[in-house]
Amino acid sequence: MSPTDPMEAAAGAKRAATMLREARALQRRFDKLAGAADVPGRADLTTSRLLREVGDALNRLVAHLAHQERDQYRRVAQALRPGR
Repeated sequence: MSPTDPMEAAAGAKRAATMLREARALQRRFDKLAGAADVPGRADLTTSRLLREVGDALNRLVAHLAHQERDQYRRVAQALRPGR
């Protein structure tokens, strides 16, 4: 199959959308965890640092997957365009 095959492009777009949805769900769950761990006056410095690192990594992951999803939908549109 060619990289612009409509079925292949649609499957890639669906995978990207699923990964983005799951990453956003994970991000919401992580926000709850970070909120529960952030007790004023009782914050462990190592825990706080690790939570920030994980939060930053999750934000980068969601941004990357959102970009990937847009690219996949562009491929679908290109594959469906007549006279490709």
